[in-house]
Amino acid sequence: MVWEVLSTLDSKSYGYNERKVVERLLTAKNYSLTPEDMIGFRRVRSIQLDARDGIFSYPYFSCRFKEIDGKVFFEKTTGSQRKSGYVYQNSPKSLVFLGGWSVNNDSQTSYGSNNSVAGMIYKIGPRKAIMIFPTTEERVEIYELLAYPKNSDELRI
Repeated sequence: MVWEVLSTLDSKSYGYNERKVVERLLTAKNYSLTPEDMIGFRRVRSIQLDARDGIFSYPYFSCRFKEIDGKVFFEKTTGSQRKSGYVYQNSPKSLVFLGGWSVNNDSQTSYGSNNSVAGMIYKIGPRKAIMIFPTTEERVEIYELLAYPKNSDELRI
């Protein structure tokens, strides 16, 4: 679906210069991961693709993955548009996100509510992952996630 939206954009589309960034994220090698591997990811930026309007990239905001009752829960903790929900194993190289979205300081919503959202998570580097949320036929959102290094040796990688 992301490729379909990208294919509709041309050099006159807003944010077209971000197209190569999006393509690199989508074509990056996928690594094995589990929900627990996502704990430690603390930064997220949204890249919104719209077939009519272009590519809209936002700066990094805070997020966290934490364990709640034996399940891994994700929440974007800053910024006006926030997603939150649980992460489940889908395959050795992908996770499923099931949650909801809210804005500003509204209460978090869950999967099954009017604000339901589902997505897929792929680990694309030692400290980088992406979440892909198809929102409509002509619109897709990508979260680019970054993890903090576990120790100073990882800073040199």
